[in-house]
Amino acid sequence: MSSCYRFAIADDHNYWRQVLMDLVRQHFPDSRIVHEARTGTQVVKFISNAPTEDIPDLVILDLNMPDLNGFETSKWLYTNRPAIKIVTLSLIQDELIAIRLLNYGVRGLLQKNIEGTELVTAITDVMQGEMYLSIFTDDSNHPFRPNTYTPGKIKNVLQIWSTLSKQEKQVFQLCCSDLPYSKIAREMRLANIRDVQRIAAGLFESFEVGNRIELFLLAHKNNLTKLMATELLK
Repeated sequence: MSSCYRFAIADDHNYWRQVLMDLVRQHFPDSRIVHEARTGTQVVKFISNAPTEDIPDLVILDLNMPDLNGFETSKWLYTNRPAIKIVTLSLIQDELIAIRLLNYGVRGLLQKNIEGTELVTAITDVMQGEMYLSIFTDDSNHPFRPNTYTPGKIKNVLQIWSTLSKQEKQVFQLCCSDLPYSKIAREMRLANIRDVQRIAAGLFESFEVGNRIELFLLAHKNNLTKLMATELLK
């Protein structure tokens, strides 16, 4: 690979950190690993004090680290250094955790036991502004790549949005958060969680998506996030 990137890699296990560094050096030989860390605190401290030429383009984070974990580190990066791309590693396959990370600016969600070729694909996608979610698979059992798998293939997304009631738009917005349905029901002062599930199911059908992750990606792809915030503040 000829791409020249700056990487920071954080994993509290020396073995996995070395594996990741070896994979990066093998597949991105023109790139630099500017920092390796055991904790998120070390990542934050390095980036806070690093000269411009050593600020990483992409940070690879293990989610389960002591001191400052991958969630907290991702949130800090998204808030303080939004230009830095983030890829996380985990064995967790949970819809709400994935949505939380996506809301923290993470654009690559990878299985911990990835192959080198998959890491290359993920890094390439993320550095090109795309997403790569190997902790989930598409209908063909391939890693979920929103750039090649388009959630909600319908073209009239904004038109459908305009037909939704305020309640449906509120459920849409909250489904793009990491709140479980039970908390969404309380947030909206609905007596029954089934009411939220029914409205969410209707949204999935209207926008031709299968789950909340795809709904989030559809909102992201069609710039609905700002529209939701503007309309629901009225």
